[in-house]
Amino acid sequence: MAKKAPQITKEILTQSALNVLSNTSYKASRLEDIAREVNMTRGAIYWHFANKLALYRHILDQSFNYSMKDLFTIFDSDRPVMDKLESGVEYLLGDKIEIHTKSALIYNNLLLEKPAGLEEDILQVENWFNALFEKHTRVLQEGIEQGVIRDDINPDFQARGQYNFIWGYYTNRARFFQAYESTLIIEYLKKMFIYPLKA
Repeated sequence: MAKKAPQITKEILTQSALNVLSNTSYKASRLEDIAREVNMTRGAIYWHFANKLALYRHILDQSFNYSMKDLFTIFDSDRPVMDKLESGVEYLLGDKIEIHTKSALIYNNLLLEKPAGLEEDILQVENWFNALFEKHTRVLQEGIEQGVIRDDINPDFQARGQYNFIWGYYTNRARFFQAYESTLIIEYLKKMFIYPLKA
C-alpha cells in the first residue's frame, strides 16, 4: 500500500530538518531554512508541526527512539554474543550513519543550550542511552558466563567506552575522518572493542 502524500511530505521535512538542524543551534535554527531546502513553504511545515519545539521533539523521537529500538532488538535476540556485539557496531556505522551523525550533532547542541520545553525530551534520550548501556553490559556478562568473553573486563565500563568512541566519531567525523570509509571505522572498532574481548 502506497504512503499518503502528507506522510511522504512529513518524511521529506524530517530529513530536511536533520540536514539543517545538525549545522546550527536551537536558537539560530529557522523553519524557513528547512522549508527552503526542499522548495516548500513555511506553511508546509506548520501543516505537520505546530512550531519549532514540536519539530525538534519529532526529530529526537525519530532519530533516537527508532535507532534504540533497533539496537535493543539486536541485544535482546537469541544470536550468539559476539554476533550481537558485531551487529551493534555494524548497525551504528552502517547504512544509517548519516542519520546517526546528524542526530548526534543536534543532540549535542541541545545539551549545550538546554532550550525550555525540551527538558523531558532530552531526559528521554538519556534514559534510552542508559537502557542501551544496561543491555550491552548484560550481553557482555552473558558472554563471560558462557566463557566466550574474558572474565577480567568491566562490562559496564567496556560498553560505555565503546559508545563514547562512536559518539566522538559521529561528532568529529567531518573534521577528522572525512577521508575514511565507514567500513574502515567498523573494522577498527571491532579490533579495539570486540575482538580483544574473546576468551
